[in-house]
Amino acid sequence: MRNMGRVQGHKSHAVPLTVDKDTVYIRSDFTNVLGEDGEQVDELIEYSEIQYDKDEFIEKMVSENDELKIQLDSTNAALMEFMMMMG
Repeated sequence: MRNMGRVQGHKSHAVPLTVDKDTVYIRSDFTNVLGEDGEQVDELIEYSEIQYDKDEFIEKMVSENDELKIQLDSTNAALMEFMMMMG
């Protein structure tokens, strides 16, 4: 993972997720770029960007998915316990 921080790019790059051949780009916090005159610079956007290689991104998604499954199981168990107490 490479956290690129705040970067500027063409507005066509202002999308949350881009998957290329070997790299995944995660972008967020999009803002317009203003010139010295306070006017928006055409076609230019600033955003936060994190880059992953594909394998690293897949591992991250699997790990997050596993964590969500554990949380869902815990929530379901608590809900069942609550329903039994109510009934």
